[in-house]
Amino acid sequence: MKKKKTAVLLLNIGSPDSYKVSDVRRYLHQFLFDGRVIELPAFFRFLLVYGIIVPFRVFASAKKYKEIWTSEGSPLMVYSEQFKQKLAGVLEQKADVFLAMRYGNPSIRLVLEQMKKNNYTELIICPMYPQNASSTTGSSVQKVFSIVKNWVNIPAIKVVDTFWDHPMYLQSMIENARQYQPETYDHVIISFHGLPLKQVYRSHPGKTCADLNCVAEINDDNYYCYQSACYLTAEAIAQGLNLTTDNYTIAFQSRLSKNWLEPFTDDVLEALVKQDKKKVMVICPSFVADCLETIHEIEIEYGEIFKKNGGEKLFLVPALNSNDAWVERFSNLIFE
Repeated sequence: MKKKKTAVLLLNIGSPDSYKVSDVRRYLHQFLFDGRVIELPAFFRFLLVYGIIVPFRVFASAKKYKEIWTSEGSPLMVYSEQFKQKLAGVLEQKADVFLAMRYGNPSIRLVLEQMKKNNYTELIICPMYPQNASSTTGSSVQKVFSIVKNWVNIPAIKVVDTFWDHPMYLQSMIENARQYQPETYDHVIISFHGLPLKQVYRSHPGKTCADLNCVAEINDDNYYCYQSACYLTAEAIAQGLNLTTDNYTIAFQSRLSKNWLEPFTDDVLEALVKQDKKKVMVICPSFVADCLETIHEIEIEYGEIFKKNGGEKLFLVPALNSNDAWVERFSNLIFE
């Protein structure tokens, strides 16, 4: 009987190689030119990305990356590598573990080329995005398949499904937040990465989230709805933390226009201050590793907005990162 050789491929969004403007520019070009990120024909996407968005954003983005950069590098890369190393230790007898980024380095193409040399009989693809979105899960998985389809020997392939509702993920999120005593705060915001409404609706063509009641349920029609996954994730976490509906708010960050999922996290923060809620905790279930969107956007940018408007304390719950319990649980989750 042939011996099975399994490879686990962890995928995340990526980070620039450094906070230098040239590296950030390269990263933004690659990220924003993805047709699943900006859903426009290539010609118009090129004009928008290369002519407008990147030239206007690159210097500000480089400054933000510089402010969160560590001696070891990008936080996302540092935490992802730590997670990979711990997972490899847990799975030592079952699989080899690899890490690739959808944009930037280590690139999916480069890592797959390394894996190809080992002639694995099984490939387990693990998009590290708890909630499904075309611009994250869809883009990452599509990139892997676009490369592997050209191999002579194609292994058995398994894609780990989005795990927002998996008890092991939810238990990890709840335990992680509980240690920071959410009950001692005036309010908790459960903040998810935002998406354009147009992209959300594309997951259930012909019907809006209002038509399908996506904020309250998930079914066959809206199984891949990002908004539905976010609301049900938040409700499960809130229930695990014994939060009532008065104690927490679901919100969405990182918007690029008003036609994105609402309410917006920064608007919610300003409203909370007006309600005399001056100690606020923020949980970010979209991110399993801390990154620009958590450390800078929430902790630094929104922290400044909150205090400027009269708030006293805005606390960001750290992501799961390389939490030992999370690593152990994830090692079981991917083999179910």
